[in-house]
Amino acid sequence: EWGRRMKECGALLSAILRVVHPGMYEAGKTSLSRMSADPSIAAALHTWPTVFNNVQIISNRATPFHRDTSGIPPWYDMLITLGAYGRAELVLRNLGIQLGYKPGTISPICSLILHHGVGKVRGDRLCYSWYMSEAVHRNFGVPDVSYMRADYYSD
Repeated sequence: EWGRRMKECGALLSAILRVVHPGMYEAGKTSLSRMSADPSIAAALHTWPTVFNNVQIISNRATPFHRDTSGIPPWYDMLITLGAYGRAELVLRNLGIQLGYKPGTISPICSLILHHGVGKVRGDRLCYSWYMSEAVHRNFGVPDVSYMRADYYSD
């Protein structure tokens, strides 16, 4: 049921990924397609809402500075923050920047490279962290993708 209710949001996230990293989007589609050939997984994938193959849900807690290690350096995680809460900042420590993190913010970040975190906030905050697993891609024979380059968009 959850997957069905997330379809619209998942379609938006997949579309954002298709723009910010088309190669990763295609790799995600390939991964899901190959996974769907496995009968033990196919039923769950019928309602899976995005091209990402994993999600982590963080509720009402600070996230200490960290790097996520499930992917590879060129990949983006898609962070979505929701709720009714006061001021929050997504801090990218190794870049030395702090970004406003209002409810409804969608942030694609290279989470294996960027040391990131969010402090405690007042109110109710939920973060969906959508990502792809290198192990899943490797298991299903999906080739790695390289870094997104600006010249991809030039003629």
